[in-house]
Amino acid sequence: MVCTVSHQVPSRQGGKAVLLESRPIAVPRMREILRSRIIEAERWYRHWLSAADDPRMLRSVELNRSGFPVPILSRQGAVERVCTQRTTLLASVGQTPIPASLLPSGRLLLYDPDLNLFCGGAENATNGFFDVNNVPPGDFWIAYIVEAKAQDTYGSYLLSWIPTSLVDLVDKGVQANPEQCIAWADRLKPRSLRGL
Repeated sequence: MVCTVSHQVPSRQGGKAVLLESRPIAVPRMREILRSRIIEAERWYRHWLSAADDPRMLRSVELNRSGFPVPILSRQGAVERVCTQRTTLLASVGQTPIPASLLPSGRLLLYDPDLNLFCGGAENATNGFFDVNNVPPGDFWIAYIVEAKAQDTYGSYLLSWIPTSLVDLVDKGVQANPEQCIAWADRLKPRSLRGL
């Protein structure tokens, strides 16, 4: 089974990571990438955001400069840039990648921009955790995934990791979203995330 997700690999020049064009990758490799990013999102949350008492403060300036792109061809690259920036900022404070053996507690959230009515219901229900377009903060983004065998809905989606301490708040947004463009991964069970 394969799916499409953007990711980085070391280049031959200086060992620097470079963005690959979106291409199909095997699910086991994709799971390794996702596990690593979940750990990074948890470290980012713990290091920069966990003291926030206002949901709007969970959108760091560093990772939320440009928002989520509407054009489908721009989505994977935009999510990749946010994840790369988070990795760079974590490394700048000594938070280097570690093996992704144990995942932090939390839940995976899906956002399908193609179902979005941009109603702002999730934003209101969560006091600003979601933006008016129902997009979760970039601080929690993991990947933009295009399923190899798409269903009618959620054929492509933004994947975010939500820490346990925020699950109840985020669930209010999921429940308030009439078009169901945001949903918990454990409820929809997309093929690419099985076994993660």
